[in-house]
Amino acid sequence: MILLNYGQKLNSLTFEQFSAITGKKVAEQVMLPVEYEDHKRYLAEMGRAFSKLRLTEESLKEADLVVNPPSNSQAALCVIAELYRITGKFPMIIRMRPSPFGMSIRSDIVEVIDLADIVSP
Repeated sequence: MILLNYGQKLNSLTFEQFSAITGKKVAEQVMLPVEYEDHKRYLAEMGRAFSKLRLTEESLKEADLVVNPPSNSQAALCVIAELYRITGKFPMIIRMRPSPFGMSIRSDIVEVIDLADIVSP
């Protein structure tokens, strides 16, 4: 799987959580940090982020994708819509929360949502 990550970089523990939940492994983490600002058009900002991808549209279509979406809900919707436009399918998304354990600031995966399950009969 390829992780398109719009949040903080995930560590090996987080990848272990992902594998435990899904039974799948993330082969590559692609960081797509984007600062969505209210005075800028989200689609333009998202387009700049997608232009940084080393992956072609064809490889995106062939890959199993999981997305750590931006925290801004409107931006997250734009990302999902753009991925659907490119690939013709919905990705999985991860839902994170701050870890209740330890003193370091990190997040845990709470849930992996396969958006394709929502639209499949």
